[in-house]
Amino acid sequence: MLALQEIARSRLRLMGALAVDREGEEVLAGLSVAESVFFLSFNDEPDDGNETAENLLFLSLQHRHLVARALTY
Repeated sequence: MLALQEIARSRLRLMGALAVDREGEEVLAGLSVAESVFFLSFNDEPDDGNETAENLLFLSLQHRHLVARALTY
C-alpha cells in the first residue's frame, strides 16, 4: 500500500488515479510500485525548474500516468 493519508487516497480513488497491479499492490495508474513511490515523493518537493534527470523522469512518469488514467474512462 502506498504511503498516503486516507483523505489523499480517497481523492485519488475518486479521480481514477489509483490502481492495483498484478501482484495486488496499490499503485498509481500506469506506474509500478517503485515509480509510484518516486512520483509521490517527487511531487511533494518543490520544482526548481532545472532539467535534471529526476525532473525528466518525473515528467515521463506523469505523462504515462495521465495516459493510463485517460484510457480507463
